[in-house]
Amino acid sequence: MSTSQTTHRVAFVYVHALACFYHHIWHNTYVDPSIQSVTAVLSLVAVVVALWFPFDWRAVGGLLVMNLVDVFFVLPEVPNHWLLTAFFDAFLLAALVATRGAPDVLSRIREPVAWGVAILYIYTGFWKLTTDFLNHDVSCGVMAWRRLADQVPGLPADGLGPLLATYGTLVLELVFPFLLVWKRTRPMTVFLFACFHLLLGLDVIQNFANFSTIMWSLLLVSLDDDAFDRLGTMGPALLRVSRAWAVVLVLLQPLAAVPSTHVLYIGLRWLVWVLHGPLILWVFFRLAGGKLPDRPTLPWGWAFTVVILLNGMMPILGLKTRNSWQMYANLRLEADVSNHFLVPRSLDLAGLLADDVTVLDVSDPELKARWVRPEHRETWYMFRTELSKRPELSVRYERDGQQIRVDRVGDDPELSRPYPAPVRWFVWFRPLGPEVGRVCTW
Repeated sequence: MSTSQTTHRVAFVYVHALACFYHHIWHNTYVDPSIQSVTAVLSLVAVVVALWFPFDWRAVGGLLVMNLVDVFFVLPEVPNHWLLTAFFDAFLLAALVATRGAPDVLSRIREPVAWGVAILYIYTGFWKLTTDFLNHDVSCGVMAWRRLADQVPGLPADGLGPLLATYGTLVLELVFPFLLVWKRTRPMTVFLFACFHLLLGLDVIQNFANFSTIMWSLLLVSLDDDAFDRLGTMGPALLRVSRAWAVVLVLLQPLAAVPSTHVLYIGLRWLVWVLHGPLILWVFFRLAGGKLPDRPTLPWGWAFTVVILLNGMMPILGLKTRNSWQMYANLRLEADVSNHFLVPRSLDLAGLLADDVTVLDVSDPELKARWVRPEHRETWYMFRTELSKRPELSVRYERDGQQIRVDRVGDDPELSRPYPAPVRWFVWFRPLGPEVGRVCTW
């Protein structure tokens, strides 16, 4: 294995493992008895092992498998960045098996990953072309900027700042992806996107560090082994930093496990990420002048790109309106209503968006706070899916103009019957109604 291949592998595994670490909220993990807590703890072990042995694909494979297991247990409620991670991890695992861990495997999947990342960025910009995203009173871009301005002294909360957060984001996500797929401009464009993600990660309240770090790792894959010649003999130094991170992550865990030190843990975790940011940017800056020679791509490698493309289409098709790369876009897209400038309505191919209910009352306080609000509606699919897990509840709702009362959900033959598992793993909808365009959520 050449020096450049080793450096590329260590750099990628190092950042990818950190992305997995920053996904999990460890202080909740230690007090939550659910299966997801088990997978989170096992993922932490896999992260530490991968950081200690980033040159060993067996260690990396263990991390990729644990990520996929974690995603499986929380489907369909998977954040966009974690679903993207699952798609990539499955793709990389397949590539490792197909090539038997070839030294140049990252370069052989370079083009599908670069195009997939570019398509992802275009979708994130496209879905922001809504009336509400451009409305500074409710825009998720403006709210994110003002929240960041409260945390970072010197950033203007009004004036130029919100304008950049709105229109600058649209330009970055709709224009620069085309420079990402063009080999001559890709290295410098990768550096610009790396800077953008460092800025996002400064928000300690929202914890965009998880999304930013996974994008850093994919941006590294979109470059070539040859580009890493520009880092010279930095590979051993990266390995030492990677192992130092493994030690730091282990030392932080006692703070995460004790409730009284949760706030300190969150702050230290964020501080370590921010202080680490300049090193990451320096690496991307050094790579900005690297070469992207022609490489043979794995024959089936474009499957990753296709999956990214298809997942972003789901709101238009009406098969789901969450985790389809439309995070924080102020998007409202229903069977007959839309706030998008270019998509007048969802095609609603399965009729799931048109079949809605208005919840008038429900015996669970948490569901009542979510559902019983003016102009709020739920798809029948989400309503039935949620209630099928809570047979002891009573509910009163309106559907197709008729009010229906169910004293016990478990006694209702339809509400108590869950949809088939493959459908539940895939389909996931936002609520319906005008409030959706004013809410900032992933």
